[in-house]
Amino acid sequence: MVIKQISYDMISDRSDNTNIKKHFNIERMYQYLGQDLDTAKEILSMVLIELEVSLRKFEDFIMANNLHGIKATAHKLIGTSSSVGLMELSNIARKFEGEPDFDPVLINIYYTKIKSEVKFVAQLINNFLSKKSFSEVI
Repeated sequence: MVIKQISYDMISDRSDNTNIKKHFNIERMYQYLGQDLDTAKEILSMVLIELEVSLRKFEDFIMANNLHGIKATAHKLIGTSSSVGLMELSNIARKFEGEPDFDPVLINIYYTKIKSEVKFVAQLINNFLSKKSFSEVI
């Protein structure tokens, strides 16, 4: 079965990108991790890897019509993203986790949104990782 790719712009308001805190809330991240920049950078580096792994798992589980695998991946992504302030990503993953049935259209919409959000937050995280001091982050 071929599923039409739906662009992120078709399902999300472009103005979302102007509210960076909705996507990467540094204050929330520091609430969970403390205000140690080196520790935050180390954890965020691991988060970047986990985001890529999650995307691959989603792809594999979607191709296999494996709703249980999709839900398990979404559940892990919720924990990963929430703990470092990636709130929009966490919200999208919650929708994935809450799907009662394998609906290819909805699954494709959620995956497209997650993929786009991961790309966006990866840019934000990489920008954060390039900072040399806490004062540059604020």
